[in-house]
Amino acid sequence: MLGSLENEIMEIIWTEGEIDARHILEIIRKKRKIAYTTVNTVLSRLVDKGLLKSRKVRSRGGFKYVYSSTNTKENYEEKVIESTFNRLLKSFGGVAIKYFSENLNLSEKEVEILKKKLEDLKNE
Repeated sequence: MLGSLENEIMEIIWTEGEIDARHILEIIRKKRKIAYTTVNTVLSRLVDKGLLKSRKVRSRGGFKYVYSSTNTKENYEEKVIESTFNRLLKSFGGVAIKYFSENLNLSEKEVEILKKKLEDLKNE
């Protein structure tokens, strides 16, 4: 899961594509005050988390880094949902399955699939 500033920066990158820290700063500053160093810190953390990749490019004064996403927004969201779902099943087991089946109107076959998934997670 991402913090609010991490999410805001990822949204900018998913929209803009490859972009440098200065341009991200300009976009965020249209809404609120933020320091350049804060943007760079968050970008470094997103690289460390594997959500961004950076590339060094020539710039007027020497070099700068440009950033791009390692995944599409849709792919990232699917991974978060899968991870969250698996944690719910691992932590709450049968209670989670009961909740899903009652609140999502799952068929018996779908409930059986969830039970199988829970068994698979227990065996990991």
